Amino acid sequence: MIHKYLPNIKTITSYASFYNMKNKTVAELKELKKLGFDELYIGVETAYEPALIKINKGCNLEEYKESLGKLKKAGMSYHAILMMGVAGRGNSEINAKATAEFLNIYPSKSVFPMTTSVQYGSELYEMRERGDFVEASLGEIIKEKIVLVENLDLSDDALFSSGHMVNLVNVTHRWKHKEKILDKLNYALDNLSQEILNSTNEREAR
Repeated sequence: MIHKYLPNIKTITSYASFYNMKNKTVAELKELKKLGFDELYIGVETAYEPALIKINKGCNLEEYKESLGKLKKAGMSYHAILMMGVAGRGNSEINAKATAEFLNIYPSKSVFPMTTSVQYGSELYEMRERGDFVEASLGEIIKEKIVLVENLDLSDDALFSSGHMVNLVNVTHRWKHKEKILDKLNYALDNLSQEILNSTNEREAR
């Protein structure tokens, strides 16, 4: 229908999740690719399994890998959306390394790190109130992004962007400028006040 009425459309993109792909075969994904579906925006969030299970994405890490493998075999590209800080205080480094290791299996065309925001009424809010989740500080989350960048292996033209309003530090560059990304994150870590770095995120994704 899209190609009938909009013949100039080459790529049809959409939001997706690895849970969506659990019931899709590689053949079905290849057929979707043939019809123009590509560059899916996937809420990867994290590949640190304790955090992945806690946020209830409907998949465990092995199922994440199976879905990523299907995408790779089908030749479909994707953009990765991440939740920085979702593993909680004290777990930023292990979360960043686990997520980078996962993404390196089949690198995305872009990476969008989003700072986790605990919203009133959400399950994460209830977990925080019970003491089951302790928020990472903004300083810890900047360090988490630095570790992520240090461990990611993307193509030169891949995009890294933390330009969303939920993030404290806006950094947007192609991967060939990886050193600029690291420079800006380290500059923020060295120059923002301790009051800000020790606080938690109060920005909301809209």
